Amino acid sequence: MSASLSFGAQNSRDQAKTQIDETILIEDEVGINHSLREFSNQSLLIVPIYAKCHGSCPVIIEKLEHDLALSGVDLSHFRVLIFSFDPSDTSKDLKNFRLRHNVPPIWMIARATPTFTARLMSDIGVRTIIDPETQEFAHPDVILILGPQLWNSKKLRGAEISPSNLFAELQRADKHGGDFSKEAMN
Repeated sequence: MSASLSFGAQNSRDQAKTQIDETILIEDEVGINHSLREFSNQSLLIVPIYAKCHGSCPVIIEKLEHDLALSGVDLSHFRVLIFSFDPSDTSKDLKNFRLRHNVPPIWMIARATPTFTARLMSDIGVRTIIDPETQEFAHPDVILILGPQLWNSKKLRGAEISPSNLFAELQRADKHGGDFSKEAMN
């Protein structure tokens, strides 16, 4: 992948919106449709990936699983949504990603129509770029932490993901819900 493509996606200055559109529809790996509204009663971690990725996507999932286990957070206080931004990913691709990378069964893996994918990616402030030669995506390795009601978000980049940061940001999301300060937003 060319350095300029990677740079363009990784250094996106897009900011997440104050509230994620809860009417966005996603489809899980078994083909069931869900509204993001279903995730609004507790904090939510969104991990943007693409299922055919053999590079950083599996690494970010492994790191999240490892660091959440060490963080001491109450696992019943939040949900995890692994979201594929690749419009060509199918339900089968999502299932294969879960199996290949031992994604915990409680975590949802989903995709959406191109229109809903574009809206969600815009709402969370994440841009991707596809290399026309390799058909590989350049994208930032991030985890977004949203409070209840899908308000605000904290974007943890790959190097910022740690047990202590996950604990602190999930506690902040749980405690403040829709009352994140502008300083807490990234």
